[in-house]
Formats: sequence, C-alpha cells, structure tokens
Amino acid sequence: MISKTQKEKLQKYLKIDWVPEVLDELRDRNIKSSKGASYSESMIRMVFIGKIEHMAIEEAIFKVFESRRQVFEAYEKKKEQMLSKE
Repeated sequence: MISKTQKEKLQKYLKIDWVPEVLDELRDRNIKSSKGASYSESMIRMVFIGKIEHMAIEEAIFKVFESRRQVFEAYEKKKEQMLSKE
C-alpha cells in the first residue's frame, strides 16, 4: 500500500496527467481486473491515495514515477550545463 509519505514524494514528479501513463503501463503488461476489463482511472487513483491495495497498479505507478523522475533529472542537468556556459 502506498503510504502518505510515499504519495508526497510521488506527487513531486507525477504532477498532472500521470494516470493515462499508468493505464498504458498496465495495458502493455496485459494486467486486467478479475473480470478481464482494464482498470479505471478511479481505481488507479484509489490505489495512489492509499485507499485500496493492488500490487500490480502500485508497480505501474512507481514505474511511471521512475520514468518521469529520470526525464526531470536529465532536464535539470541540461539546464545547469546551459547556464554554466555563460
């Protein structure tokens, strides 16, 4: 289950429009509900806020987080390099 502290750290990089990326990750890994349907955005948000526990959805959330964190850090590094040239 995602704790309050983890949620706060995740929000730093996830910001907005992260749920579709989680849905894509679940689709890519062919993870569906017990009824064979794709998970809803509300289900993903409930896992994120810690209301329910679902290991596969949590893994997808953390994968999207890691991807966004890497992009953010690469961007910050590039900015620093550009600014140091002045």
